[in-house]
Amino acid sequence: MSKSTLRTVSITCIAAMALLVPQAIASADAAEVVAYRLTNWKTLHFDDAAKAQTHADAVKRLGCEVKTDNHGGHVDVAYRCSEWKQIELSSHSAADAWERWLKASGFETRHQH
Repeated sequence: MSKSTLRTVSITCIAAMALLVPQAIASADAAEVVAYRLTNWKTLHFDDAAKAQTHADAVKRLGCEVKTDNHGGHVDVAYRCSEWKQIELSSHSAADAWERWLKASGFETRHQH
């Protein structure tokens, strides 16, 4: 897979997961918990401002500190979450998907059943 294809797939996943952030915080009957943190700042480079905003919004909803810098025709999104946070999900497959997305976005994760 080429670097540009990987970037497109990654950004597409970011956009899809960002739309699901509000739904990820499940009800009290959640069976799966994914904990996450990112102690050091992680910066992602986006050529598309809308995709940068989508990612910034997603990590903000997850409780991260977020900074954006629009310069040189692209946007850098920097984020960190120094304290452990968690999302509760109703299915193992949803928890696995979230854990993959979090890891791909630079987070340390713990997945509990």
